[in-house]
Amino acid sequence: MQQWLRFAANEMWHGPSKARAVFRFDRDWDLEQVQGDSHRVLRILDDHLKDRDWLECGRPTIADLAVFPYTGLVHEGKVDVAGYPRVVARLARIKSLPGYVSIEGLE
Repeated sequence: MQQWLRFAANEMWHGPSKARAVFRFDRDWDLEQVQGDSHRVLRILDDHLKDRDWLECGRPTIADLAVFPYTGLVHEGKVDVAGYPRVVARLARIKSLPGYVSIEGLE
């Protein structure tokens, strides 16, 4: 669990979050670099989800929730998740959880 929380705070921040911030908050980061980092971390997630629905424990956990907004909002950084079908399926699973409340951009 701790590994995925670190992943959210580090890899997801340096890729998807920064790519999004270039467009949403006019940050002056190397767009090509942060988009490439985004694809790298999305591949890691997609590969990890190859034989599972959730990151750990066979059920949704805080790890899934920590990673979720970064993957769900990566499109705002002009990064397409369509090439990562298991990531896309996981996004849909999270959105279908009882009590799910969306935020802007995750509708």
